[in-house]
Amino acid sequence: MKKNILAVFYAVPFAYAAMAVDFIKGSILSYVLMMVFLSLLSRFFFIRKKLLVPALGNAASFIASFLCAVKIPLEERWYGFFKPLTPVGMIIFLTFISLIVQLIVLIAIRKKE
Repeated sequence: MKKNILAVFYAVPFAYAAMAVDFIKGSILSYVLMMVFLSLLSRFFFIRKKLLVPALGNAASFIASFLCAVKIPLEERWYGFFKPLTPVGMIIFLTFISLIVQLIVLIAIRKKE
């Protein structure tokens, strides 16, 4: 039962949340926390050999972040804050970097086995 509850965390728009904290507070620490949390969450499922959960979860988080960025812009300045990227471009970039970090975690787990 706990495994299924952890999969729900993937519905959180992590990239959007990290960007919102950066925009509001001016702190890039949120990006690091996003990467660490997603890596730990993925590690949990990788160890249990449930590779589909992180794959679908990352897609769900990306879609949620995309929808938030498009439908809930924080203010007009939001569109120029992440230059040279747009907010959607930044979400794509953060998701790509997050996937690379998670792939490194998967490779490390496979090497241990």
